[in-house]
Amino acid sequence: MPGAFTSQGESKTIKNRGFLGYWTVLSPVDIIPPAAVLSAALGPALAAGARSVGAACEHAGETRPSDREVPPAMPYSAPDRLADLPYAELLRPHTGRLRSDERYDTAHFDGGAYVDQSAAGATFLECAFTGVEFSGVKLRQARFTEVWAHSGRWVACDLSDSEWQDSAFIGGVLAGIAAHGSALRRVVFRGCKLEAVNLRAAVLRDVVFEDCLLRDVDFGDAKLTEVSFPGSTLEEVRLRGATLSKSDLRGAARLGLPDGHLGLRGAVISSTQLLELAPQFAHALGITVQDR
Repeated sequence: MPGAFTSQGESKTIKNRGFLGYWTVLSPVDIIPPAAVLSAALGPALAAGARSVGAACEHAGETRPSDREVPPAMPYSAPDRLADLPYAELLRPHTGRLRSDERYDTAHFDGGAYVDQSAAGATFLECAFTGVEFSGVKLRQARFTEVWAHSGRWVACDLSDSEWQDSAFIGGVLAGIAAHGSALRRVVFRGCKLEAVNLRAAVLRDVVFEDCLLRDVDFGDAKLTEVSFPGSTLEEVRLRGATLSKSDLRGAARLGLPDGHLGLRGAVISSTQLLELAPQFAHALGITVQDR
């Protein structure tokens, strides 16, 4: 059986090919060290707990979670060039106006301006946007899957309740955007400027803001899970009521957070950032810092 113990306690590694490529199944030996190792490293209490969990699984005839053939999470890799997209050769030029509830499959929106048009409820699958300007475009409840946008301008657009997955914004500008209630999963923003973007009550998971400027961005009441900001500058970014989990702020060049400091619970920050935010933390907790 893949991932099972051998009689000598050795592990087997099986490579399988699935939709996301090759992935490896590790046996419980790779994930859970033998009880003897735990006993020496972590003490008898944890070792006894590991033995109890193993005995319970074997007694019930169940498969341990580490035996199940579940592919590991894979970070989304956003290419910088159009030619490097896996669907680049399938792209077809798009002409004409946008339409609500339309399905756009492998469409290439290259240049041009779309002003005060509506594509509410539309689906964009494996599409590319290069040098496009969207102004006042209504994209409420639109779905974007494997979409790549480069050097575009999205201004005063309605993206509320939209869904984004495995997509990327490279070197673009997003300003005056209403994206409250939206859902973003495995999305990359690289070298972008986000200004006056409303992401209240949005759900972000595995999202990366890389070398970006975030100014007056509102994450109020949003849920951020495994979100990171490497090389990005945050100015007037609001987190009031937000819920953060495994989100990493250590790589941010600057943390300008006027409020919502208690929303940082669940985030990871550096010791330097902690010292910089200490006065705001004290104010949020009602602590008066006063020297003699």
